[in-house]
Amino acid sequence: MRNLIVFLFYGLCTLQSSAQLTPYKDDKGKYGYKDEKGAIIIPAQYDLALPESEYFLPVNKGYKEVIENGAPKVITWGKWGFLNSKGQQLIPFKYDMVKPVTNGHFVVNTGAKPWGTEWLTGGKWGSIDLLQKALFPMKYDMIREAAGGKWLVNTGGKFYFNANGVLPDKNQPGKWGIAGNDGKEIVKPAYTSLQLAWENNFIAQDPVSKKYGLLSYDGKLKIPFEYEQLNDFSLGAALAKKNGKYGFIGTQNQIIVPLVYDDIYEKDLYAAGYVLVKKDGRTFSIDASGREAVQSPEPYESNYQKAIASAGETKDRVAALNAYFRGIRSLSFTDDQLKFLLDGKFRQLFETDFYALYEFYLDQVSVKDDKRAFTTTYLALKKLLTKEQFDIFDFYTQHAMGEKGIQVYNQTTGVTTISPKLAWRADAPRPGYGWGKLVSSDKPKVSTTPAYTQTSSKPSEYIPSEAQALVGHGYYKDTSFINTWGDFHAVTKICHVQSISGEFANVLYFLSNSNTVQNGRIPWKEFTQYNSAYKPLQKWYSTCGVCNGSGTVQASSTYSHTNDYEYTLGVKQTITSTTYKNVSCNKCGGCGLSASDGSGYEWRTPYYSPKKKR
Repeated sequence: MRNLIVFLFYGLCTLQSSAQLTPYKDDKGKYGYKDEKGAIIIPAQYDLALPESEYFLPVNKGYKEVIENGAPKVITWGKWGFLNSKGQQLIPFKYDMVKPVTNGHFVVNTGAKPWGTEWLTGGKWGSIDLLQKALFPMKYDMIREAAGGKWLVNTGGKFYFNANGVLPDKNQPGKWGIAGNDGKEIVKPAYTSLQLAWENNFIAQDPVSKKYGLLSYDGKLKIPFEYEQLNDFSLGAALAKKNGKYGFIGTQNQIIVPLVYDDIYEKDLYAAGYVLVKKDGRTFSIDASGREAVQSPEPYESNYQKAIASAGETKDRVAALNAYFRGIRSLSFTDDQLKFLLDGKFRQLFETDFYALYEFYLDQVSVKDDKRAFTTTYLALKKLLTKEQFDIFDFYTQHAMGEKGIQVYNQTTGVTTISPKLAWRADAPRPGYGWGKLVSSDKPKVSTTPAYTQTSSKPSEYIPSEAQALVGHGYYKDTSFINTWGDFHAVTKICHVQSISGEFANVLYFLSNSNTVQNGRIPWKEFTQYNSAYKPLQKWYSTCGVCNGSGTVQASSTYSHTNDYEYTLGVKQTITSTTYKNVSCNKCGGCGLSASDGSGYEWRTPYYSPKKKR
């Protein structure tokens, strides 16, 4: 009876406050909570705190960290407990790690041990209710809330965790099973990975064959384990890969689009009127029944491919695409069909000569009495390119105007000025180079002049091979974090090492909670040292299937941006265009990559691999 009275009393105190509380940190390093208006509700007196969940506050006593070489190092981990929204202690401070409260479950860990300077590992996970009665027994290596009152439970896996998130060990995934909200197992842990899918079904990976299939919420096999890749279903269709080929299947494992394609660029069969596919080296589009919907017409297609194959430099590629576009524009294609035909050609140039896309774009601006040429080109590019890549287009224009000393009239201020000369941006591909490529696509010329590369160093400096081997790759820093408990979020990572100069690597990177690429310099020796904080991305990552590696997806919001002038073909012209906004991709957290192990829940593995010195 006493326990019941305590429960009702604390429950009443908790529910009296409806304002969401968020942690804050004072100048002494202590944590407390503020309400939505910024008023202090619980004074700063704890050593770590997590956001409120279901009116409960996870807080820590005893946690202490220091900053060492720019990265946090935990000195003591302390113990976790829970408060109500009035600051009253509900669960004692005796747990090594906790998770936010979900469906009445206080998910806790006991027995975890430090791993490295910022992580815990081991121990056992379980859950208790408000009266500290066990719901999930303390026997699991990880617990995750799924949906519809279902939970995923793991045995035999190894995980690294702290207050910011959970990382799996790719080499020790363990087995996943399904449990109900009452803590009882519905499906015994038996699968390498489980991902919540359509109508509370689960995409599962068989631990022996490594193939994917579909389980019902109660563990019955609905689609056999026969696919190397299986995406979630949308309107009854899912992208699947079998024997190295892509297609679409239905919820009863029926074939909707035959699995015969080398790649499929649209992951939702019914999201658009056409789906862009690749087969036998040719990129084209099909409709939802698999019929080729927009076939590139002859002789324009053959002529274009021949011209591209023989092209020696950017101007040849632009001329080939201009001839192709003029030809198909004269036929009876709709605007949507023209965009799909251009998409395949644009992707080809994106990989071989990014600057050629810009020159072609300018050519369409200058086409007189044919607004369709520019509009179609712009919309096709808008679908393919990210905001950062469109920004490079703006740079190309400003650089060209500065080199030619073009005078620009500012419509807002009424002042005419000469365009300033700009240094070439390190992230802007030169003519003949594909996006992110370090080797030119141009035909070799008989010349003693060294070919341009985007990875240059000072001539007087000796750069060892161990440093040069880092160029062209990406690395993540295992001290970065994702959103609380594994939700995808933008992470701090180096997405590309551009060049090595002296003791420093010139890098492109993302900051946490930002989808803006920035330039920076980091000592390259940090990448080559054993137990370095930076790990090579390319070893266990693949391109994100949602954003196709861009890290962003297009938002529906409309943004206005006016370029007063763009310069082309010796004629100064005024155009007005509206740009679009890209937001960080939820699937990959803004990094453009996803795990190659198929895990839908955890996607980074802190694995040390010392680089061999040559």
